[in-house]
Amino acid sequence: MRTVLLSLAAFLAVVTISPAQIAYESLGWIYLHAEGGNPKKLVQGVYPAFSPDGQAIAYNTQDEDGARHIAIYDLASGKSPVPNIPGDNSYGPSWSPDGKKLAFHIFNNDRWDIGIIGADGSGFFRLPVGKEVWSPSWAPDGQSLYAHDMDTIYQISLAGKALKTWPVSLFGPGASMSSGSSLAVSPDGKSLLVEVDGDEDVKIKDWDGPPSALWTMDLQTGARQRIGSRSLLAWSGCWESANSIICNGATEKKPQPAIYRITLPDGAFSLVLPIGGQPSVVPAR
Repeated sequence: MRTVLLSLAAFLAVVTISPAQIAYESLGWIYLHAEGGNPKKLVQGVYPAFSPDGQAIAYNTQDEDGARHIAIYDLASGKSPVPNIPGDNSYGPSWSPDGKKLAFHIFNNDRWDIGIIGADGSGFFRLPVGKEVWSPSWAPDGQSLYAHDMDTIYQISLAGKALKTWPVSLFGPGASMSSGSSLAVSPDGKSLLVEVDGDEDVKIKDWDGPPSALWTMDLQTGARQRIGSRSLLAWSGCWESANSIICNGATEKKPQPAIYRITLPDGAFSLVLPIGGQPSVVPAR
């Protein structure tokens, strides 16, 4: 958990302008930031995820009793239909590449499963994995998912079979992941963006926990590369393009969590928004 107080006033002080549309959460609301304009407040919720065509945002609602459901905000109409998902504890939606399905976490029989449902509310089922796995991210063909159990990263078929595995220890001594560690498949489907916690010293004020960093992993060879500067703690990454990452980050000079852009392969980073969490963009293809 990152125990840092966020300033609402700082929200309006946009420092740089992103060429992409970015959906993100702040203080219990979903916002949309587009080039040349101020952030737009859309709807109450968290965990925004842009659809592949950029026309909708899946997100989480939470009522006063703590129940969590998946909803889909249509940008054209401003309406937010809620798919008929059983239970009252689902979160963290992830779109399939064709925009027809969502994967998400769903609490079932005292454990977390991965649920799959059509964006139109049809065809719900639970992925028969047999263990708790986290942060589902779809493979380009829409027939499998990448997820992790904090010790191992998996490629899992929709029938629940592990197709490939990569131990988290590949990322170096002391590397670890938590249930919140993110995964994101690159636009070309060849690399996986992986959020990894390390064991380095942290000099950032009020940072609680191990330092976070983003890595790329080649899905064919397993080759790994840490991206960005070690002066930037980075998490919740998503692909803006093949050579650009949007993520949350914090630095010693700016300890408040903010939204940054990291360019590849040089790893240079720049501030996009001075406040916000869980960014999502429509990647260029």
